[in-house]
Amino acid sequence: MTEFEWPPSVQINEAREIVRLGELQMEDIRELAISGDSRAGTISAALSAVAAGLVAAAVAVLQLKQPNIASIAALLCSATFFATAAGFALGAAFPSDFGIRGFDPAKLIGLDVNEFQIVKWNAEALVETIAHNTEKLRQASDRFRLAYFLSAGAIAVPALILAAASCFS
Repeated sequence: MTEFEWPPSVQINEAREIVRLGELQMEDIRELAISGDSRAGTISAALSAVAAGLVAAAVAVLQLKQPNIASIAALLCSATFFATAAGFALGAAFPSDFGIRGFDPAKLIGLDVNEFQIVKWNAEALVETIAHNTEKLRQASDRFRLAYFLSAGAIAVPALILAAASCFS
């Protein structure tokens, strides 16, 4: 645990208030993580369904007497982008190593500590956990953002394939 320099004027009630405010922030971070998980899971399922539909469409085009290879390539390219985006969205849904508030009381056994020291240690643990969880949320947000960019690529790249193919036919 990181040692912080507490002003000598901080009293037990002020330290308890610091812990209470830190716990409120941890609760807000938890709510953000839960809602982010929900959004990312929903988007991942939708993107997976679109990818599967595009693969089915490519198979259907392949069954035609004279299948258009550019259309099949565009459909499969788009499906690949959507499936990859679904993977990133799913990765954003479950941030790993997410910290919880509090600390292990076993660390206090055998120590001569008072309530004020315990409250200060709790506050210090909250500072570290909040910073850690905020970073995990940022990483999940980056993965989610990448899923959106890949979804845009799933539309743009196949359109370029079809445009290029039309130039040569």
